[in-house]
Amino acid sequence: MKLAHTITLRDLSHFRAVAATQNVHRAADELGIDPSALARSIREFEEKLDVALFERTPSGMRLTPAGEALSEHSDELLLNFEHALRIAQETDERQSLPLRVGIADGLVQPLLSQRLAQWRAMEPRTGLVISEVRASELAAGLRRWELDVGFSFGVDQERGLAQESVWSYPLVVLVPTGHALAVHSELTLPQVIEHPLVVCDPYYKPGVHRQIDALVRRDGAKPAIACQAASLAGFITRIGSGDGIGLADEGHMLTVSRPDIVSIPLRDESASLTTFVLYRRAKKPLPLALRRFIAHVKAGQNPA
Repeated sequence: MKLAHTITLRDLSHFRAVAATQNVHRAADELGIDPSALARSIREFEEKLDVALFERTPSGMRLTPAGEALSEHSDELLLNFEHALRIAQETDERQSLPLRVGIADGLVQPLLSQRLAQWRAMEPRTGLVISEVRASELAAGLRRWELDVGFSFGVDQERGLAQESVWSYPLVVLVPTGHALAVHSELTLPQVIEHPLVVCDPYYKPGVHRQIDALVRRDGAKPAIACQAASLAGFITRIGSGDGIGLADEGHMLTVSRPDIVSIPLRDESASLTTFVLYRRAKKPLPLALRRFIAHVKAGQNPA
């Protein structure tokens, strides 16, 4: 029991840095401390535990089996501690912590920027710290308490995560300027799926892929897939180069204007792309600032 009280957060932080880099000099650079001080800290940590955590080699530091065992749990230990500190700060009415917002799927919709800007104007004491993450990283960040809330086109359902729709933008058809469909003022879904499609990669854009795939395969349709794109930039480039045509939401197209691509409305009332807000489910009520933020982003006029 006495041993547990001698272990500090600095011990764990230094251990994690060296374990990740397997090099004292690189770890010291990341931590912003002197390499000799870091090496001494690691030796003192091993003495506290009376365990060899690293094997010193000419090429660097290699984890021992005991070091690997500790490494598996050190992240969780630090995250739990940081979470406990944040809960304490949120409970103190004198504190006003910024909300940590994760944005996935390369979202650049005007409504997202507008809602975030409105929040900053309405609640200047509760700021926003915005991080761009992949959809898979968004869910993990929420689970690990690294994020308070996130935006995505949807992730796999998880018991501990809630995801609620906040708005939907109508879908449009993107075609190269020289394409046969470019002369139309609007298109139907049957017209679209007669042509090879550029779609989003399900690994990089799972929410977009899931929503668009369900639409183009509706009623048993079997569209021809020309290729998959991992980003909005790749999606637009592939269409512009003639790989195929594609479906995108009107919100993103408001931020893209290119002479080599024509955006044509899709005549289908059910054809839209939905954006979701995600947060952790909790037995206790969510912090007031988070509840107010979620209510704010869900309010307002839906562009669809």
